[in-house]
Amino acid sequence: MAFAISTIAFNESGCAKKRQDPVIDATTRRLADGGDPAAQLRIAVSYSRGQGAAQDYKQAAYWANRAADQGDSNAQYFLGTLYFDGHGVPQDLVKAHLWFTLAASDAKVDVLKKGYTELCDKVAAKMTPQQLAQAREMEQNWKPARAK
Repeated sequence: MAFAISTIAFNESGCAKKRQDPVIDATTRRLADGGDPAAQLRIAVSYSRGQGAAQDYKQAAYWANRAADQGDSNAQYFLGTLYFDGHGVPQDLVKAHLWFTLAASDAKVDVLKKGYTELCDKVAAKMTPQQLAQAREMEQNWKPARAK
């Protein structure tokens, strides 16, 4: 097992070495593949930023979607930003609104809930009434998926 401190990793022998891949290590990948939403979000963010992996928005969206589908509010927010900006997925205001709304409803911290709600309002201002109705219907019918 390796223990990480910033960009330095220590192996079982206590030897320090520069860490090449600070985010997508074997443990994170194993946890993500096993359905851990926090690990899936770490991988998504890594791909989005190009840290610990080559920048790849499609992979970021894939991993964020897996975590968001399980009800992780941070992943829901992150996936909403990808849909809003069209990074790794086609730009889609309906899906952006869906994910921001779900993030706001599940946020555990008031400041996050407020921020996510403001994002919902920002997206809604750009939507047609039909798009907004579609997003609200999707929000009402949404249920978290099992780990995948």
